Amino acid sequence: MRMDNNRTRRRDMQFAAFAASAAIVTFFLVYWFIQIQDTREMLKMAYG
Repeated sequence: MRMDNNRTRRRDMQFAAFAASAAIVTFFLVYWFIQIQDTREMLKMAYG
């Protein structure tokens, strides 16, 4: 019984770590995309 509890706890921890990592990577990808768009817009305003 205790071994099943440890397995379940480990699986939950791994899923939580995966979800947190995916959220962080997604945030940085969106941030990077927005920064590139803003840079292109400023370059277009500066050079036409």
